[in-house]
Amino acid sequence: MVSLEESHAIGDPVAASVPPWQGALGALARRWRLVVLPTLVGFALASTWAYLSPPLYQAFATVIVRNARARIAVSPDAQNTLSVERIDDQQVNSEVALMSSESLVREMLEPRRTEVDRPGGARGIVSSIFSMLSLPFELPGRIYRSIHGIPQPTAFDSWVREVSSGISVTPIPRSNLIQVSYVGSDPEQTAAFLNAFVARYLERNAKLGQQAEAQEFYQEQSRILSDRVRDTEQSLAVFYANQGPDAAPEQRDAMRKRLAETEDDLVRSETELAERNAKVAFLSREIQNHPRRITADAGGAKPEGGALIKPRILELTLQRTELLSKYAPTSAKIQDIDRQIAEAKRLLETEKKLIDDTTTVANPTYQSVESKLAEAKTEQAASAARVESLRSQRAQQRARIARLEELASTQERLGLDLASAKEALNIYQKKGEAARFSSALDQSNILNVAVAEPAEVPTVPMSSKKALAPILGGLFGLLLGMLAALWRDWLDPTVKGRADVHRLTGLPVLGEVSA
Repeated sequence: MVSLEESHAIGDPVAASVPPWQGALGALARRWRLVVLPTLVGFALASTWAYLSPPLYQAFATVIVRNARARIAVSPDAQNTLSVERIDDQQVNSEVALMSSESLVREMLEPRRTEVDRPGGARGIVSSIFSMLSLPFELPGRIYRSIHGIPQPTAFDSWVREVSSGISVTPIPRSNLIQVSYVGSDPEQTAAFLNAFVARYLERNAKLGQQAEAQEFYQEQSRILSDRVRDTEQSLAVFYANQGPDAAPEQRDAMRKRLAETEDDLVRSETELAERNAKVAFLSREIQNHPRRITADAGGAKPEGGALIKPRILELTLQRTELLSKYAPTSAKIQDIDRQIAEAKRLLETEKKLIDDTTTVANPTYQSVESKLAEAKTEQAASAARVESLRSQRAQQRARIARLEELASTQERLGLDLASAKEALNIYQKKGEAARFSSALDQSNILNVAVAEPAEVPTVPMSSKKALAPILGGLFGLLLGMLAALWRDWLDPTVKGRADVHRLTGLPVLGEVSA
């Protein structure tokens, strides 16, 4: 006789297979000892850790970021003076980042490095036990470091990481305050360590803002610039000594002013010369219109016969013209008039000869024009000489100015070097004094970071979740045990049930016989 379950297996071979979860439960049931043992071990270890670990105390300190110090920039810029910056989130976050640095903790614990690194150490029994328990978990990391040639962390390095993990630095929102906390097992040591940590940070902050190096830098630069000023002044003095006093900028400006005055005088003189040239030309033409000498009779009176004969000749000529309209040229009347005209002309010629025989005298008009012409020529010669002299002066002055312009580049370079050296020396001297003042503030511990509230000894331990440790340890052990049981059962080659028979033979299971 077969059971109902066996009848289903005969009717449907696939139904004879067992679901995977049932196979897993069967494996766990068969390997229950392998499941229970890790669970008990995990529970025991977690309970031991919860019992041995001391209560933890958390101490708090508050640091304030303020504008107690002006900032000095190590820069030769004259406009870059002392300034007080407004506190912002960026500055607060910078202080938080510096305070959270592991190097600060390492710096504090450095005096005890030798003591911690030696065998046995000085970290306490509990810490040593936890270090031994954590060794299996650190083994993969150690293997990785060995493969890649990375130095293994020392006991001091582990201690620094442990202490750093207990320090928390948090900025307080919407303020310039920073809260620093530290968790430790001893309340007094916890508060003392936190106060020492904050004090060390303030000391480090003072070193970061130290201006002693800047002061030395400014003093050295001031000495260099003093030598530069002295050398430039000597070079400028040698330049003036070699080139003469006219090479000075003041002399060059005075030379340009004199040249402008000479050119103005030359323009006026050339205008005067043009006027006098025109006057000489006019008088030269005018004197030609007047005879040098004029004629006169012996008695001083001119003969008046010519004045009577010329009208008579004209009258006779008019009568002859009228008669020609009536008579022929050969008529007696025309011939008589011709005879009278010839007689009159003879008399006029005789009168002219009498006038030529009289004496000549100097023409006063000619003498006056000649005197003015001589005076104008004298003035013309004087103006021409002045113009020539001014032109020569202008040429000399232009040549001197051109020579000075050739030297101007060297002179200006020396002048600019001297001015820039003096300006830089003044700037560095002022900044050196500011750096000295800042260094004095550093030595007096007047910083932009200060302790607002020091850490006090905590009286109440932190709320702990150690009660969950045994449960979590047992669950972790249970998980490991289950995985070990399943793995061990999978490695076992024996046939354990209908599922294994069906999987190995591919035949339906008709029945089971219990052991």
